[in-house]
Amino acid sequence: MLAVLFVGCGPDPKDRAKLSVLQKEVFTPSCASSSCHGGANPVEGLDLREGKTLASTVNVDSHLQTGTKRIVPGDAENSLLFQVVSGTATDVQRMPANAPPLDDADIEAIRLWIEAGARVD
Repeated sequence: MLAVLFVGCGPDPKDRAKLSVLQKEVFTPSCASSSCHGGANPVEGLDLREGKTLASTVNVDSHLQTGTKRIVPGDAENSLLFQVVSGTATDVQRMPANAPPLDDADIEAIRLWIEAGARVD
């Protein structure tokens, strides 16, 4: 249903649902600062810098919610990373912290990437 909302509204989230694009356009500028999920001590051990994102997220246990994976390939709804950027996580602050939420197209691209298996492209 969300994909219908994006017709004619800029880049198609399907075209952006690749780690290389998400890294460049979302994770690096919005998440991977040295005070958040980058630098020597990424918050909660979640490193979203280029070359680190996949190993830090896919099938990795969350430090925030016991029994929850940061990304479950093929299952965005049960992936904590998707939940925190979409605002559906319970007991976890919406990300990015202290900044406006990601736009709907970014969130949809993340969902589609996870649903497609959260692989390197």
